[in-house]
Amino acid sequence: MKLFNCNNAYEMAKKIQLKVKEQTGIYVTVGIGANPLLAKLALDNGAKHSKDFIAEWRYEDVQEKVWGISPMTEFCGIGHRTVKRLNWLGIRTIREIAEADPYRLKREFGVMGLQLFAHSWGVDRSFLGQKKSAAKVDKSLGKIN
Repeated sequence: MKLFNCNNAYEMAKKIQLKVKEQTGIYVTVGIGANPLLAKLALDNGAKHSKDFIAEWRYEDVQEKVWGISPMTEFCGIGHRTVKRLNWLGIRTIREIAEADPYRLKREFGVMGLQLFAHSWGVDRSFLGQKKSAAKVDKSLGKIN
């Protein structure tokens, strides 16, 4: 934040918004969070509905804001198929994911079940510096005899 001469994340977000507006004429929404997951959830579920298009979510906001996300498909990483499987387990809300037995979620979803559990508590185990290599794809067009 020192680089941008800002005292806090909100002030930096405001400066970025103004700069983008000046240079492109486009308004942008900004999500601020204690980690990338909370920032993404704040962006997707809070900033759009905020008068200044900025939302800031912290760990202490999880029970009020994260658990209140509805429908569950509004939570990043949860699609319609996952919702169906969660419903089959009797889980219908983000709060119910947080209150579920993580071992049961792991049995049903594998490591993604543990990630769902962690995410429901606002915990993000991803590392922004991680690089994922692209899957190797054979591009041969010839015939194999």
